[in-house]
Amino acid sequence: MFNGECKLAAIWLYSKDTSKAAGFYRDVLKMKQIEHGETNSFDGGGLRLSIHPARKSVKKVPNGECFLVFYVRKGLEKKYEELKKRGVSFVGGIENEPYGRTVQFKDPDGHDIFLWEPPSRDSGNFKNVAGIVNHYERILSRLED
Repeated sequence: MFNGECKLAAIWLYSKDTSKAAGFYRDVLKMKQIEHGETNSFDGGGLRLSIHPARKSVKKVPNGECFLVFYVRKGLEKKYEELKKRGVSFVGGIENEPYGRTVQFKDPDGHDIFLWEPPSRDSGNFKNVAGIVNHYERILSRLED
């Protein structure tokens, strides 16, 4: 089914307060909002991030089952500091991983969000992520044209 016939088009998150969640993604993360209303959608650079209202019967918004990863070409520290100034509370500091550096925080509904900066191309660990980094770079170059 996913051999070219279907493409991942959107990520849906549920929220008890879609206005508050939309404000977070729009004002704090500075994502471009492309749909306003009960459901709020954002341009995710090739994917649509949609914030949907949780059903009234739901006591706790489902979260933790998946997470969002934002690719950072370079300058993770700068993004980290910018978000701290906008009021983001991080789960921890910047972590060094075999696949690069990450930092984790949560949106207002508790969904996990990571910023990920891959290892430098001259690093021995780059070969582990070269395929996905090259893919992201091709997409980003098209989006910037």
